[in-house]
Amino acid sequence: MQSVAQPLEEVQKIFCRTPGGKKAGRLIQHFTQYASKVYGFSQMVRQAKDGRKQPRIKAPAIFTVAFFGAFFCMESMEQMDRWQKTGVFRQLVPKNIRLPSHDTVRQALMKWDLKEQRKQHNCVIQRYKEQRGPQKESINGWRVTAIDGVELFHTKAYRCPECLTREHRDKTTDYYHAVVVAQQVGGNANLIYDWEMRKPQDGVDKDEGETTVAQRLIRRMAETYGKITDVYTLDALFAKAPVIHAALDAGAHVVVRMKEERRRIMKEANACFANRLPDSTWEERDGKGNTVYVQAWDEEGLAQWPQVRVPMRIVKIIRHTNKTVIEANKEVFVTDVVERWIATTCSSEKADTQTIAQIAAARWDIENIGFRNLKTFNALDHCFVHDSVAIKAMIGFQVLAFNLKRLFFFHHLPASRHRDVPLRYLIDEMREATRWVSLHLYRWVWEWGLSTA
Repeated sequence: MQSVAQPLEEVQKIFCRTPGGKKAGRLIQHFTQYASKVYGFSQMVRQAKDGRKQPRIKAPAIFTVAFFGAFFCMESMEQMDRWQKTGVFRQLVPKNIRLPSHDTVRQALMKWDLKEQRKQHNCVIQRYKEQRGPQKESINGWRVTAIDGVELFHTKAYRCPECLTREHRDKTTDYYHAVVVAQQVGGNANLIYDWEMRKPQDGVDKDEGETTVAQRLIRRMAETYGKITDVYTLDALFAKAPVIHAALDAGAHVVVRMKEERRRIMKEANACFANRLPDSTWEERDGKGNTVYVQAWDEEGLAQWPQVRVPMRIVKIIRHTNKTVIEANKEVFVTDVVERWIATTCSSEKADTQTIAQIAAARWDIENIGFRNLKTFNALDHCFVHDSVAIKAMIGFQVLAFNLKRLFFFHHLPASRHRDVPLRYLIDEMREATRWVSLHLYRWVWEWGLSTA
């Protein structure tokens, strides 16, 4: 009778022999070494804390499983349990340390030390700043940060003390959580610098708005990191004087997408642009390689936004994109015309029109790279534990995993990564390598943390 272990041994041999398996094993081993040497990951493991009393499985083991669960893009706590049973985390924790079940992880996250977790996140960003990462990822010398808000998840069945509420016309109520994120954009790493949860109503008529959270976020970034960004790029929702003033007080400029054509400043700018030729034109390529012909009008010193304490500069951009589409099984050449309006506090002497256009376009990185990756691959929109502390702790692990992952692949190994291989496939192979390849990863993950287990 054939033993059950025999097929697993055969799979292990096959995986270890394949070039992909060998490469994935080297990658996950290199990542643990890099994270511990450069960003003190093993110190984070040692310093992990939660509020449970005399737990059998202590915080360092919870930290390791929760972090690498986020790093390997787990979709639920049940998937974490399946990975644990199939050996995904076994090499990441010393043999004498018991692995936690998903129920144990839930209980620990509900009492997680959020101050210590925030301190760990800040250390990563500070180290990135010391390495001149923001400057290396700049746009024409400008360090750019995008701010945007995103709804995480919603439910009609359960409400925690920090749930936001939304009432519908049919008298039903949604309970949801939302977060405002500040992310570096325009380069390759695209780190998440900071995030802030929206707070529920506290006796007023509505929940806290995104613009209020954005002001708090900008102020905290300045207090924590100092001068880490030169420009905040925002969408039309944040085109409010208090947000602009918060950025100016932090020593940064703003580049804002404008949509409200009824604003006085927009009407004044439109009157200036109506009877004159474009101030500048250029050609560029979009993400799909299509040729884009750009016309731009630029006017500064406009004071028709009385709530803002400084004159603003308005840039109008018309993009003509030439592309081929399929209509009735035939290739048809078409030209898409898109008009954009941008308001900024940057003078034309400091940043030319094309630079302002590039900064405004970079704002989409927070959607295309940040929120898209975190929601699609890291299940940011999934409620792992509906508890106010656990939600913040899980976001902290997802952001930490996202940042260290981006730093490793795009900041540390830019020449080594195959550009034609999606990052998620490499992550999947690295996860499988922890099951089949003998790597002893705990030597790096737990280098200084063994005594605390």
